Amino acid sequence: TFWIRGDDQSERWLSSDESESNLQKIAYTTGYIPNFDSIPEQKSATISLVAGQKYFLKVLHKERWGGDYVDVAWEFPGADRATIAGAFLFVNTGIIAFRRTASNSGG
Repeated sequence: TFWIRGDDQSERWLSSDESESNLQKIAYTTGYIPNFDSIPEQKSATISLVAGQKYFLKVLHKERWGGDYVDVAWEFPGADRATIAGAFLFVNTGIIAFRRTASNSGG
């Protein structure tokens, strides 16, 4: 099971394999959500994963104003819910991130 929370809107997508073309939205928020148990949409259904298999995941985040963050957690048999640690992730170098700064915010 996966959860997402953030300030402001956020979406959690997961593929059935390592292909981006098989992504499905599994959880989302529509505004500021400070914890993992605020709304039913921020929690996915139970999803079975195979140990050692790679999965494509995507997190989208939209900030309107003020502070911002996005946090994704999971829970699996034998473990409590926790933020997904970087040791379980790798970067797809084909992904380009854009971060708004004072110099590119358009005024």
